[in-house]
Amino acid sequence: MANSNKKSINTYFTELIELVVETHPNLSNEQKEDYKDFLGKRIEVNSKKNASGSGKPTKTQEENSAYKTAILAEMESGKAYTITDMCKELPTCIDLDKPNKINALVKQLKDEGKVIRSEVKGRAYFTKAEVEGE
Repeated sequence: MANSNKKSINTYFTELIELVVETHPNLSNEQKEDYKDFLGKRIEVNSKKNASGSGKPTKTQEENSAYKTAILAEMESGKAYTITDMCKELPTCIDLDKPNKINALVKQLKDEGKVIRSEVKGRAYFTKAEVEGE
């Protein structure tokens, strides 16, 4: 968890401008302006960096979302699958042919509540979660 009292980098830079640059007795006006400009640019660069995280999904995230939707659509309701079964039976998984990736995608579906995981004799089985109204 993040500490809510923690200062941002921009806050530190702003305080540096106020504390050091404005109050330092041995700095000439030119030096003060240079420090202000430098720290001001650091604040600007940091603000742009923080703003660039637009929250837009990456290409890989978009592809994975499409795979998850396809896997979910291809799973039969009430049927339990192992990852190996999915690799052999579901067209998307056959095309993908990467059991580790399929396992990661199915785990994401489980975390989203769209697939239910059960274990029988140490083997993991995944069943499509029933949604009310289906």
